[in-house]
Amino acid sequence: MHEHFSGIAPDYNELRTTDLEPILFIKDVVGQRPTLRAIDVACGGGRYSLLLCQHLPGLELTLNDLNESMLSGAARYLRDNGVTNFRTIQADIVHLALPAETLDTVFTFNAIHHFDARLFLEKASRGLAVGGHVFVYTRTPSQNAGSVWGRYFPAFAEKENRLSSLADIESWRDGSGLLGAPSIHRFRYQRRATLTELLRQVHGRHYSTFSLYAPAELEDALATFEGAIRKDFPDPDRIEWEDENVMVTFRKDATASTMPSGQATPPRR
Repeated sequence: MHEHFSGIAPDYNELRTTDLEPILFIKDVVGQRPTLRAIDVACGGGRYSLLLCQHLPGLELTLNDLNESMLSGAARYLRDNGVTNFRTIQADIVHLALPAETLDTVFTFNAIHHFDARLFLEKASRGLAVGGHVFVYTRTPSQNAGSVWGRYFPAFAEKENRLSSLADIESWRDGSGLLGAPSIHRFRYQRRATLTELLRQVHGRHYSTFSLYAPAELEDALATFEGAIRKDFPDPDRIEWEDENVMVTFRKDATASTMPSGQATPPRR
């Protein structure tokens, strides 16, 4: 998977879809603050990092990713768009060290299936100040199966077995017990693309799921996919479908603290 992301890093932001709605949702939850200390875990090419910087005034953002090519590309992407108030940390979730109670928010977008969710939440909860939030943007197996890829690309939904169901998500919690129960907000999007754009996304491996196919298997599946799309959509320049995602939000309880008893940090306002 590391090689997959290194290979697609130069074209990643162009190939992937980026949704503004989860950023606006986050903005509503955290409210207006003079400063907002945050980390975007597994930031990829920085697509959501940029939106966060553009819509959350006072954001002091750390970009994190395991892949050096992705992380350097994300930093360049932010700088090219006029954002300079950030720093970077290259590490996987196992080796990611967050100083205790130094963050207001922890984000991860479309990446939680690449690492241990409970370990991520444990590290996030210890890094959060009391009253801080964790935001996990992802999709469930059923949502994945309902996408244009799940419906038309052979074996796509079956091969993508890393996603978590709503029942799994509700049982995540963190081993430290510092986070409250998760809240789940659903997003629904009307998508439109041309067949040429969809085929380009497959060739560019814009979903890591495509890296799970052997080369010959992927070519056969691609041919089947194109035939099925042409059959159901007479106009190859107007392919329409519906995508769904969820935002899972955790809050560090006001009574919780990683500091010794009697030294709890009050919630930030």
